[in-house]
Amino acid sequence: MTIGTGMRSCVRCIYDATVPGIAFDEKGVCNYCRTADSIRSSHFKGESEKNSRKFSRLIERIRAEGRGKKFDCLVPFSGGVDSSYVLYKVKQYGLRPLAYTVDNGWVSNEARRDMKKITGSLGVPLRKIEFESEGLRELYVAALKASIPEVCLPCQVATYSAMYRVSREEKIKYVFFGLSPLTEGIAPLDWGYIEGAYLRDISRKFASKAARKVLKDLNRLDIGVLIRNFLTGGTQIIQLPLYEEWDEDMIEGTLKKQFGWTGGEKHFDCLYSPFKEYFVFKKFGFHVKGIRYAALARSGHISREDAMKASEERTSGMNGSSVKGVLERLKMTENEFTDIFREKGKSFRDYRTHYSLITRFRWLVWLGARFRVLPETTYKKFFA
Repeated sequence: MTIGTGMRSCVRCIYDATVPGIAFDEKGVCNYCRTADSIRSSHFKGESEKNSRKFSRLIERIRAEGRGKKFDCLVPFSGGVDSSYVLYKVKQYGLRPLAYTVDNGWVSNEARRDMKKITGSLGVPLRKIEFESEGLRELYVAALKASIPEVCLPCQVATYSAMYRVSREEKIKYVFFGLSPLTEGIAPLDWGYIEGAYLRDISRKFASKAARKVLKDLNRLDIGVLIRNFLTGGTQIIQLPLYEEWDEDMIEGTLKKQFGWTGGEKHFDCLYSPFKEYFVFKKFGFHVKGIRYAALARSGHISREDAMKASEERTSGMNGSSVKGVLERLKMTENEFTDIFREKGKSFRDYRTHYSLITRFRWLVWLGARFRVLPETTYKKFFA
């Protein structure tokens, strides 16, 4: 996003013509805004009595199917604002969740403390998923060497894979996610493609056998696994922010009052996040937080002018202060990092994925999202 250059931009959010896949209607509103409107109208229970009844029936079904079981739902938990609020709300619904967390090696001490406080206060067990650290480190390095925007791809694949794994092992059908497309935004496909085959090809090209061994344990985000899950009526994913009002100021206030949540800046729970933001902006010319500011503007949480100002301030304030510490943990030299910057930027289209298969069988993606085998906004991310 190149704000302030005179390039055509959406009259409602801050996306401009540099955003992949963007299109404007006759009023100057972009397709990402129209997609957000469609998502809200079809899900948010405050939009209609029909949506409210649909959500109430879903909660009742989860309760009914969970009778006699130790847990009736699963919550991916990082200690961050979204997942913490999801866990809080799920308990308010009278459900009995199991929380799980993926230790990607970058979890902040503040997040660890908040996770302990919240799960302890709510009486929710927390299952920790860990992977061999050296192999995981190599996967992060491989993602950087691949010159792609998704430098967090190992963690993203691991989080979804762990969801399917824990869901199957614990026989828990329903998973509540804090993924909020209305306030976090839906990243353009070229900026945020997540798939197991994508990471597998990158590991083949840029990682050692040690990393590929970890990948076998980490990666269950495969098209075959998803199809089997769909056919057997397995895991169903519920994106809670699609149904509840997701006002971050209100949420943070609630968490602080109820649990003494310390929190911090968005994604404070991950020490890798500031590095990712810096790397992506310097190499690809867009910044991750800009996606969020655009979403906040289109959802009415902040004005378009405030979103533009925040985006500009975020851009000018980037100084790479996180780079040195991250390179040390990744065992990379500054010269190696400089060489990565010099490489031409790439995307998932430069690697082996199932993307062509996905586009050919888009009706399967629609069914997967419709029946929550995939996140409910998956179809719109690929095809809206």
